[in-house]
Amino acid sequence: ATPEDQLSILSSARRIAKKVVVVTMETMDDMIHEAGFEITDRCITRKGSFTRQILVCE
Repeated sequence: ATPEDQLSILSSARRIAKKVVVVTMETMDDMIHEAGFEITDRCITRKGSFTRQILVCE
């Protein structure tokens, strides 16, 4: 999805949810804050050279 699509999805989620879990392969901190969420917890998992971030946002 494009960055615009990602922001639209996060903004829609913000309207209907108090808390979301985001799983991403790239850093999305600025976009998550722009959508109105605060990152309350973060976990980074690795498998070989593959890295994934799991973010809890409220």
